[in-house]
Amino acid sequence: MLKLASSIGIAFALAELKQRVRRVVTQGVLGAIGVAFLLIGICFLLVAAHLWLSQVLNPIASAAIIGGALLLIALIFFLVAGMKGRGAARRPPPPPRVDTAEENIGRLGDALGAAPLASPALLIAGLALILGFVFGRRSRGED
Repeated sequence: MLKLASSIGIAFALAELKQRVRRVVTQGVLGAIGVAFLLIGICFLLVAAHLWLSQVLNPIASAAIIGGALLLIALIFFLVAGMKGRGAARRPPPPPRVDTAEENIGRLGDALGAAPLASPALLIAGLALILGFVFGRRSRGED
């Protein structure tokens, strides 16, 4: 009987694993298709910018402007990527904090027994609602 329960548990685990793999593969394929369409769209936007600049300036200046802008953007990304790698290695680690806001929010949610309070997004939305109400009342009173 124990062997039967064990084999059923393994079968369920395998079925769940297959379902997760299928979902991940599907999301990956859809994401790759989305990236391909994004790149094609960017290419068409670059062509449209080149055609517009060709009417304003000459075609060589248009291509030079677009190429220079793309090279500048690439250079900025390379510099930012290089600075992040070096900056982390040179700086000493920050001193450990005693408490963070997320830890305090988590403790508050555990103390109250309410899991939604542990969600920072829900707390931020609630804060935005309260601030909108307060500032909305304040601006309405000044009219």
